[in-house]
Amino acid sequence: MAALGVVSVQPRSALAQSPPSFALAWDYPSAPVAVGESFEIEARIYSVSGTGARGGISFSFPQLAGGSAYSDSYTSSVADVREVRSNGMDVFTYAEGDTINHADGREIRASHLLIESDGIRWSSSTDRTLRLRVTPKRAGGFEFRVRGWICADGYQNCARQPSPGSPRDEGRDQQGYSAVVRSVSVESAPTPMPPTITPTPTNTPITPTPTPGRHTHTFGWDCPSEVTHSHPGGITHTPPPTCTPTPAPPAPTDTPLPPPTWTPSPTPSPPPTWTPSPTPAPPTNTPVTPTNTPEPTPTDTPTPAPPTNTPVTPTNTPDPPPTDTPAPPTNTPITPTNTPEPTPTDTPVPPPTAAPEPPTATPPPAQPVVAAAQDCQIRQGVQTRLQSVVDTITRDQDGHVEVSFRNPAVNDCAVDADLRVSVPTNIIVSSKDGGSGTAGTLNLVVADIRPGLERSISMDFKCLAVGDYTINFSGSYWPSGDKGRFQPITLQQGLTCEAVSVTPTPAPPVITPVQETPPPPPTPTPIVDPPISPINWLLIGGGLVFALIVIVA
Repeated sequence: MAALGVVSVQPRSALAQSPPSFALAWDYPSAPVAVGESFEIEARIYSVSGTGARGGISFSFPQLAGGSAYSDSYTSSVADVREVRSNGMDVFTYAEGDTINHADGREIRASHLLIESDGIRWSSSTDRTLRLRVTPKRAGGFEFRVRGWICADGYQNCARQPSPGSPRDEGRDQQGYSAVVRSVSVESAPTPMPPTITPTPTNTPITPTPTPGRHTHTFGWDCPSEVTHSHPGGITHTPPPTCTPTPAPPAPTDTPLPPPTWTPSPTPSPPPTWTPSPTPAPPTNTPVTPTNTPEPTPTDTPTPAPPTNTPVTPTNTPDPPPTDTPAPPTNTPITPTNTPEPTPTDTPVPPPTAAPEPPTATPPPAQPVVAAAQDCQIRQGVQTRLQSVVDTITRDQDGHVEVSFRNPAVNDCAVDADLRVSVPTNIIVSSKDGGSGTAGTLNLVVADIRPGLERSISMDFKCLAVGDYTINFSGSYWPSGDKGRFQPITLQQGLTCEAVSVTPTPAPPVITPVQETPPPPPTPTPIVDPPISPINWLLIGGGLVFALIVIVA
């Protein structure tokens, strides 16, 4: 959870215009972060009482000496810092060696990183934030110092906070001003675990090596695993949660089998006739040559040689050879492809083949865990702010306000929000983000703001009478799908109308008479006597047509 702090200060009395009082709040991670893990720090000025000419927020980083500074970022071997938000203010970055001003009025050289914002026109409706993103590169404490200031006249007659000697005055920054001192704990990044190598099961049997008091059991799982335990005591083998235990396949042997298909029988068998028989030959312990193969009967079937203790090879090759003659005997029993009968039950065992490897269990792809609306937690409230404020309306410039909704990353919930904008008489409000309402109101809805994201809506204001006005914003936010856990939103913004806004005057409607367009002139007819006088042409649009008809008639 981020650490928050707020401090306010009252202006000192002065004969000239007094600077306004204001509140300063800051936010930073209170939990440790890892090296390389980015985090954000911010400071906010709000609740301004009165008006000020200039003001801003300053961050100093005593550990960030050297490095390279750019317009909105800084990089070094210790940490990188980048500006994230500075609504209504300019941001300046000073690295070691750059010229800066000291509290006693002299110019000095910066000894470490200074990031400072500077804005003009501070009033009661002003709410401005400077947010920075830090990426540490070394472990240890990361210190920063922050302060705020608003001056009534340029850079003179200023109110600062924390003020010297106040409870929040925890030290001085390099410019000699009182500052709030905070530190973020940075821990070393965890050492990545080496990948676990899962052995691929093979057909080689594993012979355990006896060890006094210990022995190893190997089991077959859908995803292979080995379980080792010690004696004495009861042993429980627990497979991985995604694996199903199966007994390990028997180790294959390499003992050669005798040739099974051509073992001689006690008495010579008659030569096969290759004539289909109505019933298949009964299986015997002697390999039988298929007799029910629907193949054409060979015309010249040779008689096999007398049986011996070795496989018999036919001495005469039939000419022409049958197209479906079985292949020469091998260690694999010959099964004719066109034999419909089942393989005899006494067929010798086929030679050993490699047992198929058990399929490796592939877990389903991980799905993002989305907490239910009733179970998710909102650890830090949604930050609702007014930004990019133009609070003065002139003849050629409208007032402008943006309302941002930031859902901190520490939350589990996506949130929805609604906002009702109430304006007084003589103020007109409009928004490009849609919305609905009646006279004097505008209702807007912002949906599905995910943790760590920010959504904003903008609106413009016109005035019909000179004066000062107050715009009220009210609404609520809640976890998406759980409106019972809503939290209220209340904001105010002041507007000054210096001149009535220019509103475009709608053009009067154009009324076109039904017969305003004259008909096309008729094809001229040669007329010699009498000629058409010039006055006839001036009557075009009505009278000319009639005159021509009279003449032709």
